[in-house]
Amino acid sequence: MGDNIIRKKEQTLVEKKNNLIEKFSTEKFHKITTRAGHEDFSLVTIDDEKMKEISERMDEINRGLNAFAKTNTIFVSEALTLSEVHPVRNIRQIHAQIESKRGALAEAQFRLLKQQNDLKRKLLKRKRILESEKYQDEEERALDLERIEIEIEELKSKMVDGRVHIEQAIKEIGMYQDALDSIVETFGMDKWDEVDMEIADLDYNLRRCFYQSLRSCRMFGYINEPNQEWLEQMGINPSFVQAEMLHFLDIERKEVEKRINENKDVFDDMNVVDDFIDSLVKKYMYNPIKRIKERGINTVFNDKWMFKDGERIKKRKELAEKGELKYEHKKEVSIEDAAKSFIEEIDKLINDTEKALENKDKNE
Repeated sequence: MGDNIIRKKEQTLVEKKNNLIEKFSTEKFHKITTRAGHEDFSLVTIDDEKMKEISERMDEINRGLNAFAKTNTIFVSEALTLSEVHPVRNIRQIHAQIESKRGALAEAQFRLLKQQNDLKRKLLKRKRILESEKYQDEEERALDLERIEIEIEELKSKMVDGRVHIEQAIKEIGMYQDALDSIVETFGMDKWDEVDMEIADLDYNLRRCFYQSLRSCRMFGYINEPNQEWLEQMGINPSFVQAEMLHFLDIERKEVEKRINENKDVFDDMNVVDDFIDSLVKKYMYNPIKRIKERGINTVFNDKWMFKDGERIKKRKELAEKGELKYEHKKEVSIEDAAKSFIEEIDKLINDTEKALENKDKNE
């Protein structure tokens, strides 16, 4: 009895007898599931004239993609991506960005090589289709030829369209390398190594936590839970830091109100905030080390497992003996200097562009 029921169920799956499969096979159901049951393959809005209008303007789009086919502008990358509060952290971020771009480039490299190999194979296959004597029906040869031509054009399209994205990745690597060179030169970090990164990470964590805590106090009037936990992990009492920050913000608020009441320009950069954070970093610099040692861990800054550069070791020792081993978190720049530098850089950019254009015209 059971076997008969099972066989009957199986039979309904392979036969079209008033069941769901039968309904699926009807023209009415086909009209529900696809537009192919209602219309042909013609475009409804775009006619030949509109298609021509769009295609003729694609040259400008293709030209523009040379500028826009990347993740960020140089300004966004340098102002936002490389916005860490310590130069060593920005160096670390640069390496992460370059490694990401390099990985994408490697994938693109081998994908392009495979596509090139596939293209050669398909061109050879097209030649064989044209020369083959196996076809008794020329219509079949024409269909095979049509299919291989489609596949060849698809490969060509992918190879050419991928060029702009590959070039933009290479450009971004160059941009980040320039930023790295500038940071290294500005902060004297030539031949930096993992020891520098570990030493600087104490300053970074304190500074980053204080900035975020100040932001929380400014927004909510207190240090939020994640930053309180971060402070506690570093051996710092959040209540005392919160009190200092609220006092600082009160002074800041009164200064803003005073300028408004006196009809003065309400303007300031981050220098006052940075100075306040500096004072907190200096005050609590040794709390994290104390906290770590209280946990029974005495191997902090143990360089046994760190990457060390021979030249940097000597330089670090020389600076330490002179008392000059410092990891400044930023370079002080006035608004006036920034404005002057900006104007000079724009003038240089325009002049360099003009020279490049002149050289191009001469070569042509």
